Amino acid sequence: MTTILETSMIEERTSTVATTPAERLDAARSLAHRLLAEFGLTDWRFEFMSRRAVRRFGDCNHTKKTIRLSPVLTEMNDASEVEDTLRHEIAHALCHPSDGHNRRFYAMCQKVGATPTRCYDQSVNAPPRKPKAPSYRRRCPGCERTWYYRGPISALRACGQCGIHVLIESRCDAGWEPKGRRSIFFRSTTPK
Repeated sequence: MTTILETSMIEERTSTVATTPAERLDAARSLAHRLLAEFGLTDWRFEFMSRRAVRRFGDCNHTKKTIRLSPVLTEMNDASEVEDTLRHEIAHALCHPSDGHNRRFYAMCQKVGATPTRCYDQSVNAPPRKPKAPSYRRRCPGCERTWYYRGPISALRACGQCGIHVLIESRCDAGWEPKGRRSIFFRSTTPK
């Protein structure tokens, strides 16, 4: 038989489960402060990253003595994933900055109760990644071969199949527009 005190403690525990995104962030912040104090990192700070940060769940900065979490991933995942990430970052904080993910770090992860894996896996909820569209392309006017690039292209090159200098084009609202030199040169067919 449970006492009234035990019943109220059970009700309190079940009512404090974070359900809204703001409650999850507040719960993660309070958990981070509690864990930092538990492991003696009283001179360290906790903060959230930019809302654009979705590729890293957390990071540890020894220079600024800061542990950060992604607010988007914190809102999307349950408390156990958030706690494991916080413990992982605390293990980094307790190790030397040059340790990375070596044996000393793995041993520290066992002491603090963290998973020593480098990146989050498929078990973590994350927003879908948008494929990045190419911003530049090279197009051969002779054989119509096309090469796509995300970064800017500087050098003018000739097509490997037909020898014509390719056109460099950049993406714009209307489609593709020429960029740089537009003249077409043909490879000399006479031997030198």
